[in-house]
Amino acid sequence: MSLVLNKTERFIVLALALVLAAVSVVCEVLLFTEQTVMPIDTALAAIVGLALVCFQFLFAALAPKFWQASQRTIAGVMYLITAVLFAISLSATSGFFESRFQENQQAQLHNSNDYKLKMSVVDDLEKQEKTLTDSANAAKEKGNAWYAGQLLMKASEASENRRAVISQLSNETTPNTDATTALVSVIGAGRWVLWIVLAALVDLCPLIAFSCYALHQKPLKTGATDDQTPSQTQAKQSQTPTEQTEDSQTNSDNGRPTPDEIKEAIKQMPAGQIGVRAAMRTAETTNYQRTKQALEELTQEGFLTEENNKYYLTK
Repeated sequence: MSLVLNKTERFIVLALALVLAAVSVVCEVLLFTEQTVMPIDTALAAIVGLALVCFQFLFAALAPKFWQASQRTIAGVMYLITAVLFAISLSATSGFFESRFQENQQAQLHNSNDYKLKMSVVDDLEKQEKTLTDSANAAKEKGNAWYAGQLLMKASEASENRRAVISQLSNETTPNTDATTALVSVIGAGRWVLWIVLAALVDLCPLIAFSCYALHQKPLKTGATDDQTPSQTQAKQSQTPTEQTEDSQTNSDNGRPTPDEIKEAIKQMPAGQIGVRAAMRTAETTNYQRTKQALEELTQEGFLTEENNKYYLTK
C-alpha cells in the first residue's frame, strides 16, 4: 500500500523545503559574490550562483520522472549534474557557517574585558615609547647624550613590553559566552564536520522533498485514476457495458492496460500470476505508474489478489 500525505502534511513539507532551499540559494550566492568588486561582476556572479542552485533542485525533481519513463540516459545525466551541484552547494553552506562563526568569535573576543584591558596597556606603552623617544631626541639636540641614551633605553624597554602584550593578545581565547562557542570549544577543529553535516541537511532535505513530490501518487480509495475526479468515477460506474468497453480501449491507447487485457494475461501465465512488468509487456506500454494503478484498482474491486507484488485472478 502506497503512503499518501494529506494536504496539510504536503503543505508543511513543501513550505519547509522551500525555506531550506532559500537558505541554500543565499549561501551559494554569497560564495560567488564575496570576492567580486565591480557591481557588474557581483550581479553576474549572483545570477550564476542562483541559477546553479535552482538547477540542483529542479534536476532532483525531474530525474525520477525521466527514470520512471525509462529515459535512463537523461535521468543519469541529471543525477550526475545534481551530485556536482550538491557538492558546490555543500561547500558554500558549510563555508557560510564557518565564516559566520569566525566573525562571531572575533566580535566576542574584542568585546571581552580582558582583551580591552590588554589593548589599553598596548596603547599606553605605545604612547610611553613615543614620549621617551621624543625626549631623548630633544636631550640629544641640547648636547646631553648620556641622558638621551637613558631615555632611549627606557623607550626600548617599553617597546619590548608592548610586543609582549601584543603576543599575549594573539594567543587570547574567546570566552564561552554562548552555546555555539561552548560546543566548538569541546570539538575544536572538528567543527568542520559539524558544518558539513548541517550543510548536507540543509541541501538534502529539500532535495528529498522535491524528489518525493515528483513521484507523488494520489490515493486510489474511490477507484478513480490519477486524472479522474470522484464525480467522473461515479459517472463511469453508471455507464453501460458498451461505453465501458470504449473507455477501456481509450485507457489502452493512453498507455494503460485494460482490465480484460490483464485478466487474459494472467490466464496465459503458467503460474496463474502476473507482475507489473509482465502486464506492461502484455499491454505493450511503458507507463509503469498507470499499469500499477490498474492492477491496484482490480485488486480493490476484488478481481485480483496481491501477494509479494504478484497478482492472482480471483474471479
